[in-house]
Amino acid sequence: MGGRAEMLEGAGFQVADRAILPDDLDGIEECLVLWSEQGMRLVVTAGGTGLTARDHTPQATLRAIDYRVPGM
Repeated sequence: MGGRAEMLEGAGFQVADRAILPDDLDGIEECLVLWSEQGMRLVVTAGGTGLTARDHTPQATLRAIDYRVPGM
C-alpha cells in the first residue's frame, strides 16, 4: 500500500489517510462515507483480494456515492 501512496504523492497529491479493511460491505461503505464527510475530494480504492466473490469494494462504492460517472 505504501507504494501506491508514494506514487500519488509523487504526482502532487496529498495523502490524508489510508485504511486496510476486511471484505465487509458495510465497513467499506462506512469508511468511504466518513472520508467524504471529512471533506476528502478524491478517494482511491484498490481491492486486495482481486475480483472475487469476497471483494465488496465495487458494491460498497456504489452504495456510498451520490452520482456515478462511468469510466472514472
